[in-house]
Amino acid sequence: MSAPAPFRNDPPLITPPGAEEGTAWRWTGIPSLVAVREAAVNARKFLKRQGLTEEDLNAWELVLTEAANNVVLHMPPERAGDSWNLQLIVTLKEVTATLTDHSPGFEWPDKVELPDIDSESGRGLYIIKEMTSSRHYLRGPQENVLTLVRGRQASGRITNGDNGMEPGTEVFTAEEKKDLEATLDHMTEELGAAYESLSAIFRFSSESHRITDLSDFTSTLLHHLGTVTQSDCGVIRLAEEGAFRTLAVMGGVPSPDTLDGGDFDRLEQAAIASGQDQWIEEGTLPERVGIKSGLVHPFYEGGTLMGTVSLGRHRLTDPMRAGDVNVVHTFSEFLAQHIVRRRHEEAAQRASAVKRELELAASIQRSLLPRSMPSIPGLQLSAHCESAMDVGGDFYSVLPWGDTGVFFMMADVMGKGVGASMMAAVTRSVLRSVPQLYEDPGLVLRQTAKFLFEDLDRLEMFVTAVVGTMDLPSGEVRVASAGHCPVLIAMPDGEIHEIPACGPPLGLMEEIHYPSTSMRFPPGSRMLVFTDGLTDPRDGRGAFADHTELADWLKESARSAGPADSLHEALLHRLRLNSATAPLADDQTFILLHRVETRAAP
Repeated sequence: MSAPAPFRNDPPLITPPGAEEGTAWRWTGIPSLVAVREAAVNARKFLKRQGLTEEDLNAWELVLTEAANNVVLHMPPERAGDSWNLQLIVTLKEVTATLTDHSPGFEWPDKVELPDIDSESGRGLYIIKEMTSSRHYLRGPQENVLTLVRGRQASGRITNGDNGMEPGTEVFTAEEKKDLEATLDHMTEELGAAYESLSAIFRFSSESHRITDLSDFTSTLLHHLGTVTQSDCGVIRLAEEGAFRTLAVMGGVPSPDTLDGGDFDRLEQAAIASGQDQWIEEGTLPERVGIKSGLVHPFYEGGTLMGTVSLGRHRLTDPMRAGDVNVVHTFSEFLAQHIVRRRHEEAAQRASAVKRELELAASIQRSLLPRSMPSIPGLQLSAHCESAMDVGGDFYSVLPWGDTGVFFMMADVMGKGVGASMMAAVTRSVLRSVPQLYEDPGLVLRQTAKFLFEDLDRLEMFVTAVVGTMDLPSGEVRVASAGHCPVLIAMPDGEIHEIPACGPPLGLMEEIHYPSTSMRFPPGSRMLVFTDGLTDPRDGRGAFADHTELADWLKESARSAGPADSLHEALLHRLRLNSATAPLADDQTFILLHRVETRAAP
């Protein structure tokens, strides 16, 4: 005979006043955005099994995401491996969530208000406050505990329950109930999409201000999109000057920049051609790719194509939710605006750098020009140099030569800007480095041509130059010109003499002979040395059509002009006609030399 079964007399479960039965769920993970998303998604699934409405589910998913993001935000890098816990307790009346973490924590404000639109923090706490019925945050030296409570809403389904009518009386037909429930589902999904989009934007905005590199910025954005849309692969490409450049890749997807081509290549081209999203379903992409759902989105700024965002999911076959698509569109607009802003900033930085270079080069050019003319009894000197740009390639110099003469030089470097200015500085240094050769201007040019040829040839530049001497005791000028404008001499009787170029510009040949030309320069004579900016036909400011017209002007003006300064002012007046309406086409530089009578010493 078998032994009798043991007698069990468990006492009935007694629920004391104020107590309530519930169901619990617990999750543990590391402080990362991926873990936050995983916790929020799984918490939603648990709460759904407990019969919560869609509105409650959307609210809790958003609240838990924001609360857990605070854990990630305040966790120092050296403690990134620490875990955090989430516990949910569901009763018939409410849901209680408890988050425990080991970060330094933060000060919960006494009053939580919606922050300013430009503020980078505070929105998450405001969302938590608005979507929960009570909140309690305990910050401790070892751990922090946040407890959130939200009352459960009644089912949002359309029923024929207690409605004050006779039992069995139907308020809605089955078809009407189905339509109304579908409408509520759609509204709930749209609300959840708005919450999720807002949450994602807030999270990314708080991080984006700390990222300066465009590739890092785009990579962070892509991984945020992957987390929010549950995508495990993706590519973001940027349209630049008719071509596409890959900015970020997630999940090891080959991009169109590689020899293998891209997994999204065909859909990307279709999206660009149509200007519309291209959806990925099972069979859309080759089977080897393994992507079962996703989206390719072209994004624009001001009607201009900026690039494409492609996201794929290997595990999920359902199409992306409205919230997912909304987040992709919002983030893409944010990226487009960021790219445009970065381009403007980079353009401003380049302009600022160019401005600094031009200011430096202009300073160099100013240093090339003499601060004053040498004082030589019997010789009046004046000069002028004006650049068509901030920096030009013209320069001149007049140096004492012995006790009774001067050595003058003038050069015009091909081109404008910094390069021309730097080459002018080099040319000037070479010309001033051979004072022992000044007696023979042709030999000065020969040595200069030989010294500068290699640099000028490599830079594909050339320099026109004229050098010469004026010796008062002999009353003679000696001039040599390397492809420069003719030197004009007005004699006391009004006759005009020209000393033309005697060889090609510097930089065209390494070995070249430049002959020197000698000419009388008696008292009363005037000499004009100039660059081709005075005779540039493009100039609309009243410059001379050619050197013949300039020679005729010198002939007429020299008769009535007094000292060199008065002729100088007359020439400037002619050059500056219409200066208010016509820009300067080329640098304008000239030297005026006037030999005057000197009284013999008593």
